[in-house]
Amino acid sequence: MRKVFVIIVAGMFLISCKKEIKQKGTPIAKVKNMVITQEEIQAQFPDIASPFASPEQKSKILNLAIEAAIFSLAAKDEGFLKEPEVKNKLKWAEIIALADIYIQKKIQPYIQVDPREIENFYQMHRNDFEKEIDVAYIIGRNKDTIEALREKMKSTNPVKVISEMKSSPDLLGNIEKANVGVLKINPELPQPLVNTILSLKVGEISGVVEISPFQYGVVKILEEGKAETKKEEIMQIIQAFLYYQKTQAKRDSILNILKQKYKVEIYKK
Repeated sequence: MRKVFVIIVAGMFLISCKKEIKQKGTPIAKVKNMVITQEEIQAQFPDIASPFASPEQKSKILNLAIEAAIFSLAAKDEGFLKEPEVKNKLKWAEIIALADIYIQKKIQPYIQVDPREIENFYQMHRNDFEKEIDVAYIIGRNKDTIEALREKMKSTNPVKVISEMKSSPDLLGNIEKANVGVLKINPELPQPLVNTILSLKVGEISGVVEISPFQYGVVKILEEGKAETKKEEIMQIIQAFLYYQKTQAKRDSILNILKQKYKVEIYKK
């Protein structure tokens, strides 16, 4: 939502305010001479067109767009467009928006996942999808702090350790059930963390793991059992994973071709 908000604001920065800006579609609001249409809002916030969206939710989204329009007009009136920092942000907002649109139009419509592919993937990894583990984890930015908490977890119940550190804004910790098969194919999870979890047996605790630059973690496997995740849910997750894989492969293929067309130069420091 925040990303879309930034793009909306960037787009409104670029609009001239000398005459009324008429957009094609059904007008639903107007800020000074900027007309906001139903079609624009639906394009930026697809959830607003959902039959399940309440009037309050739709009103909240519209208010978000109106606030963006107000702030963008104020910024233009106060000369913010002349500032180098603003120009740079607008430049990159446009770059990111166009890149997203290119992927949506040139790649995503041509990606298909056959139901047989989903079933075959499920059968190949069935043992993993039928297994569930309880994982205790703590993540933070200070390596020494994570090391100290790791020592506590070795001698104390992880529930108690996590409960004691939850008041700290610099630490994230919890105990969660994880389907092993789903864990392996979730592209949103940091791979070093996933690899560490999968390398442990029940009762084992990891060393301090560098999850990403300036972010460290420690995990402990508490229990292992039969997964409660329904097959229908798993099939949807597999479909999303295969779609993601195919999209990335197609994206990389097109990107390699475009790199030949648009010369890339990286300057060494």
